[in-house]
Amino acid sequence: MDQRIGELLSRIIPLTDHDVEEILHEQSATNQKFGDIALSLGLCKPEHVLRAWMHQLEHRTERVKIDLVGVDAQALVYLTRETALQHLALPLRAIENEVLVAIAHVPTVGGLASLEACAGRRVKLVLADEVALLAAIDKYYPAPRKIEAA
Repeated sequence: MDQRIGELLSRIIPLTDHDVEEILHEQSATNQKFGDIALSLGLCKPEHVLRAWMHQLEHRTERVKIDLVGVDAQALVYLTRETALQHLALPLRAIENEVLVAIAHVPTVGGLASLEACAGRRVKLVLADEVALLAAIDKYYPAPRKIEAA
């Protein structure tokens, strides 16, 4: 069953019925995401929204735009450049024992197991455009420079 972010967030932080009503009212007026509104109202922290989103991803795979979601540089340690290129995968966020990874194509069971083995954590997946992923991998994992002989 696909749970709404507000339901999941309410399990993580104490949101009152009034808080939820206020967020939903703002959401209907602005088309902003529930979590973004809760953050702007100071009702939660980014890690709370991330935890709720990660829970949502247990039941579905979303398509994201890397430039909008952004990359937390601290998550990059969970995959090497070689693994990122091999799987067309980029770690976006890490929390507790999980890492959120953007991929270009849904992996095989073996591919997911390989990503989890490399990351040393449970991997949650989101889909991203292949060209954007390659550009981001080059940006965040620059290719080693070749040293020319003198």
